[in-house]
Amino acid sequence: MKLLPIALLAFTLGGVGVAHADATQQTALPNVVSMQGASNFRDLGGYLSENGQRVRLGKLYRADELSHLSATDQTKLTELGVRRVVDFRSEAEHQKAGDKLPTGIEYIPMPITVQAAAVKDIQQHIFAADNTAGAMSEFMQLAYRDFIVSYTPQLRQFMQGLLNDQAYPQVFHCTAGKDRTGVAAALVLTAIGVPRATILDDYLATNRLTVDSVKQQVDAMVAHSGGQANREALTTLLQVQPAFLQSAYAAIDQQYGTMDNYLAQALGIGPAQRQVLRQKLLEP
Repeated sequence: MKLLPIALLAFTLGGVGVAHADATQQTALPNVVSMQGASNFRDLGGYLSENGQRVRLGKLYRADELSHLSATDQTKLTELGVRRVVDFRSEAEHQKAGDKLPTGIEYIPMPITVQAAAVKDIQQHIFAADNTAGAMSEFMQLAYRDFIVSYTPQLRQFMQGLLNDQAYPQVFHCTAGKDRTGVAAALVLTAIGVPRATILDDYLATNRLTVDSVKQQVDAMVAHSGGQANREALTTLLQVQPAFLQSAYAAIDQQYGTMDNYLAQALGIGPAQRQVLRQKLLEP
């Protein structure tokens, strides 16, 4: 299967025109920040590291796109004290739907480039009647691998930025808050010693948070295809699976030998930098 950038998915599907589910109805999940205009906005705090220290609340937030935030949501960002927003979306995604942020927040784009010439090709594949959930899972695993192979410079910039006291509180996000954001969250939590099983739980929480919005998107995409698109395949595309994140881990192991090597050699987060991050992000 032809490998395309993960950002291309959001670019391709961004024109479907789907309403965002109100995450204020999802408060039963831990660490969720209720937002009217975002379905997958949550605090990375609260998790326990391997040595029993808890990740500080109110420091780092992961999210989906912030282009639908209401005035109430923007007030909440101010109340949370957010200083910085990192946007992993491509320039094309940002132009189509820019972040709605209150004044005074530093906005830093760290875009993943979209190969616009390939949009037609992937649209035809996604909406094909013979598309399958297995094919979409394979596609996503390849995309996550490409995340490490092609987009490590953006991940390095993000991780290096976390060493700065002025970075906090910070929100980092992409479009769905699951793929680019999911890998970034996994790297941060790994660097400060959160167990991989806990990281996976955080990653998979996207599926519980976005049940309604995924259904809305699938319905819209099936309608957009004239009823031909495969619902199971589209649902696979819009959710997350352990195999997706494992594909990123496998790419790291193949290219760098270990996660520790990747953090140190590729991201510039060696033992000294990891200790700095632990001091900033873990409770005593």
